[in-house]
Amino acid sequence: MGTAGSAVVFAGLTVVVALSDLSVIGIHSLISRGLAFAVTVAVVIALTLLPAMLGFAGMRIMKYKLLTRRMKALERGEGQALGVRWAQFVTRNPVKVHAVSEAGLTLLALPATSLRLAPCPTTPGVHQAAPSASPTTPSAKASDRASAAH
Repeated sequence: MGTAGSAVVFAGLTVVVALSDLSVIGIHSLISRGLAFAVTVAVVIALTLLPAMLGFAGMRIMKYKLLTRRMKALERGEGQALGVRWAQFVTRNPVKVHAVSEAGLTLLALPATSLRLAPCPTTPGVHQAAPSASPTTPSAKASDRASAAH
């Protein structure tokens, strides 16, 4: 199996395992057997039917090339691809690229500065117990099952 095929299988199996785990701990509102089956069918189709159809189509699938002016110039050997130009820019200006990247990540993280969390009941100076979840919620049931198993 080629690289793309193994990637499809790995991604599909990851989703199926995650969905199965949700059903094991009892969160049925997030899982249905049909969804896991649909993922499995999609992986099988991606590995069998799609390559078969592409093989059947052969070179006819390449009949209508949609080329932009830039792509035509690259085919003639003029200019460079975007990835090459971007790599050259980054290697010529590493400090500037790093500074802009840091600034962008800082801007993305700014909303977290106003995040307010509830105090932990074991924090010194806090004498009230944290509100507990209702014992009927799926998360409380899953927590109870997990602690009972250990």
